[in-house]
Amino acid sequence: MTSISTDPSWPANLLGRHYLAEFADCPAAGISTVASVERLFIDTLASHGGTILGQVTHQFEPFGATIVVMLAESHASLHTWPESNSVCIDMFSCTPALDADTAITDLAQVLQAGRVNRRTLDRSFPK
Repeated sequence: MTSISTDPSWPANLLGRHYLAEFADCPAAGISTVASVERLFIDTLASHGGTILGQVTHQFEPFGATIVVMLAESHASLHTWPESNSVCIDMFSCTPALDADTAITDLAQVLQAGRVNRRTLDRSFPK
């Protein structure tokens, strides 16, 4: 994993940013299986600056999926609950090279989220 970013837009003690998002009112058919979300998630991360190192997936029965992606920039995960039309996304990056905000926006659009809740948490050394 990359160490502290040298990007001047990040504070000197910033280790990285943690992006969290919940999507509601997603059509269940589009989030029920690993097959329905894995390629979308991987391609979205890669097209927004993520360097994919590997991934692990799990298909829940009768439906629901989890995808965890190891990135050179850190990690990302996507969890689906088709029974409640919900998706949770977690992206952590130790460099601004991963445009997580735009990636989350694009995922919400493609997954047809009716409502989106998002938060960003800066992770840093104590001052």
